[in-house]
This record gives sequence, C-alpha cells and structure tokens, in this order.
Amino acid sequence: MSEPAVPLFARLPEVYRTYDAEQQPAGQLRAYLAAVEAAFDPVHANIGQLYEDLFIETCDDWAIPYIADLLGTTHLKGDARNLRADVADTIALRRRKGTLGAIERLAVNLTGWACRAVELYQNLGWTQHLNHQRADAGGAPPYADAALTRFHVPRGGTAPLRDPALLALRGTPFDPLMYTADVKPGIDHQRHINLPNLAIFLWRLAAYRLPRVRPLVKGVSDLGPPPAGLARFVVRIDLHPLDLPVRLFNTSRPGFLEPGTSGGIVSPLTQADAVPGPLLRARLDSGTVAGNPESYVQVDYFNATASPPTGLDLGDVGLHLFLPQTLLPLLVPPPPQTQWLWRYRGDNLCAWEGGLRRAVSSGEIVVDPVLGRLVIGLDSAAQAAQLASANGSGFDARFFASFTYAAPGPVGAHPVSRRVDAAGAVDRRIVGDVAGGISLPAAPNGLAGNG
Repeated sequence: MSEPAVPLFARLPEVYRTYDAEQQPAGQLRAYLAAVEAAFDPVHANIGQLYEDLFIETCDDWAIPYIADLLGTTHLKGDARNLRADVADTIALRRRKGTLGAIERLAVNLTGWACRAVELYQNLGWTQHLNHQRADAGGAPPYADAALTRFHVPRGGTAPLRDPALLALRGTPFDPLMYTADVKPGIDHQRHINLPNLAIFLWRLAAYRLPRVRPLVKGVSDLGPPPAGLARFVVRIDLHPLDLPVRLFNTSRPGFLEPGTSGGIVSPLTQADAVPGPLLRARLDSGTVAGNPESYVQVDYFNATASPPTGLDLGDVGLHLFLPQTLLPLLVPPPPQTQWLWRYRGDNLCAWEGGLRRAVSSGEIVVDPVLGRLVIGLDSAAQAAQLASANGSGFDARFFASFTYAAPGPVGAHPVSRRVDAAGAVDRRIVGDVAGGISLPAAPNGLAGNG
C-alpha cells in the first residue's frame, strides 16, 4: 500500500510556513499550494495506480480483462470480485485440471458460494473381490485400519444404525452410505447415483454472524439432589435477545493447507462441518464416532472486570459462548478428570419447561439449533449465579454469545456494513435498556422520537 501523501505546504521549511501565517490575510501560500494540489493529486494517484495495475489483486476493474488476455483466460461477465478471483486462480486451476478441487475452486470463484463436488460413483454399493479390494482413504483397503470399528463407515459401506450423527449426513453432499444405481436422466435437479455422474452442491444462503449479544435467560431451575453425574441446576437460554426463534447455521471455512494433504501444497476438499449450512442436532453430540461438536460450538472465558471487557475474540465456529472468568474457579472436574471439559448435545428444546427426554448431565450444554435455545447443566447455585442474576421476576445474562444465521442476501437488519451518504441528514436512534426486559413488543418503544 502507498503511504499517505504529505501536503505540499507541510513539505516547506518552517520559516516559510511561519512567514505565511504572519501575512495579511494569513494563509495565502497555503491556499495557493492547495489549488496546485487539487490538480496534482489525481496525477500522482494515477501514476501510483500504474504499478498496482500490474497485479490482479490490486488492479482496477478495467485492467482485469487485460491481465486475463496475458494468461489466455476466457473473458467472463459478472461481479468484479468473481472475475478477479477467476483470473488469479488461472494457473492453479490449470495445474489441477480434471480434479474435484479444481471444480470446487472454480465454482467458489464464479459464484461466491460454498461448494462441494462429489463423484457419485463412490456412493454405489458393490460387492468387492477379496483379491482386489478398493482402496479407501490413505490407500489402504477399508478394513486394514486397526482403529476401525463397527461404527465407522468405509466408502460405500452400509449404515450403522447406532450412530445418529453419521445418519444425519444421509442425503447431504457428505453422505458416506451406499446406494443402488440410479439410471434416470438427471433433469430434475436430484442426485442420481451412477458411475458417470458428478454432483456440484452450492450453499446459496448467506451466513450472517452476530459477533456479541447478551442472550435472554428464561429461567434457572433447581432440580434437587441428582443422581451421580447429572446436573442439579439448569440454565435455560434463548440466544435471540428479542425472544425470537432463530435457526442456527455454521460458518463457512474453506479448506486450508494441511500437512497431511498433498504435502501441505494443495488445500483439501470442502469438509462436512465447514459449510454455511444449518447445524444438525446429531452432529452436536459429544462422545460419538461421527459427532463433531467442536466444529460448531466453542466456549471461552472473558474478563468482565476490564473496561471494555477483554477475551471476546471470535472463533471460527457458528456458535461461540463467552462465559465470565469468575466461573472457572467454581468448575471442579469430576474424578478421574483433571480438567473441566464441557460436553455438548443436540436435542429438541421446544417444550423444555416440562423437562427433556434425556436428563442433563453436569457440565453439559444442550443445543437446539432449530429454535436457537440452550440448556446448561451445572452443579451448584454459585455456578448458576455466574451465568444469570435475578432481576425482579426475570434474570439478566452475565455472559455473551455469538451465533450465526442465514438469509438470502443483505436485506433487512443484518449485521453488515452499510454505506451512508454523509451529506444527508441521518437520524440515529438506538434501542437501549427496556424496562421489564427486552422483548419484541417492547423493543420498538426505544425507537420513539423525543418529539
């Protein structure tokens, strides 16, 4: 980046600037040089841009097709960002021509959406000859891995009914199960599994992330002396501060370079838990083979005594909880554990007032991604008091949350930057604390004018 230009008047020796200030009227030299700069600055900026136009990352939009001609790239129409990415990846795409990685990368460049390319023949069920077993990931036959259990599904394997987390992937772009051949023509936008077919899946909804909100605590319940391992206190939470249901989504995390993938040179294909899609309940379960809650939920601790609070750095997951640091000394890990570990579970919290189908364990966070609700299981009232404090007949949250939802585009009140015309008068009205708690009927009252 070029350094900010120094005004011509500021380049003069101090003696001339002092002398100019002593004249009557003062500032004549400053005004003269400002008029010169008005004509000189565009010329200076144009000269500086000539160097930037040599690179696809920094060139002006008009220079993109000229750089494309130097590489022999086909001219396309569309958004400048997509065209720039297409030209920038020309050499990389040619090196990976004919691979799934090239297809995914090209689709992302041209659409801006997350993409997953699948060779559908891999989902065909077929009987293998024992002398010619089809190699699985890593080049070894499917059952050559000693760590493989009956809950794992080799490529094209049958479904293990004991693992809901893996069954949740059925019918998705990451489906590992086997199917019979589908010979119908692919004209109905459906997935037809057969030898020559290739499917390209796109996530068209845009994921929007609320970086830091105070959730709405709906209640703190004392369940009485529990059996061993279960929680005595549960905190019920609505993530949306206006008491609205919200469908939770994950964030988009494209494949990063990994040492185990092509020697760390080529990024891997899109992963199942790194696309901006809805959170699946079964994938949130801890302790299952196919469950992967760490890719969806993260818990960190912040310092509430600092001004402003510190430790609120966002992670990459779709749901991020920031609990107060004062809770840490109260979390005693059960033996034989030496460190407190949160466990996660996906469940239906629609009628949570009447209890859950499965009891909440101590240190367990139950997530309902369909309604945007949480239940946190704790051991003592002191722990619950660190998350919620009583306020009249309700509770105030003492922690923050960041969650992600999706919408067709940047319309409405989404957490995106918007350009405002500085010349026009802008009447800013901020919704503050609403008496009796923040709710949808009460929130618009904070927008009322003073007149």
